[in-house]
Amino acid sequence: MPVISTFFGIIVRMFYREHGVPHFHAEYQGQQATFTLDGEPLAGTLRSRTARRLLKEWAIANRIELEANWTKAKVGERLDRILHWNRELPMYILPTVIHAEYCGEFD
Repeated sequence: MPVISTFFGIIVRMFYREHGVPHFHAEYQGQQATFTLDGEPLAGTLRSRTARRLLKEWAIANRIELEANWTKAKVGERLDRILHWNRELPMYILPTVIHAEYCGEFD
């Protein structure tokens, strides 16, 4: 179950060799749901309206990448990571901390 994106605590996955309508899986705060590539809910439940709205916006902004990953998944190829958001959308991306060390007291 490859993770293709993560943002604001939402984990997005796409599974290999799945059938039916093209879709992705999302998890947020222990809840899971399945969405079409347009961000419409198919199954499961995400109670957070904000998480559902963000997923819909993300899916619409990344539709081409999602379709490409669906095609790759169907033939067993490695899936690409999809960035948080396209640059045109008003979204702030937090940096990832890769190293930290204690440097003493702060004045």
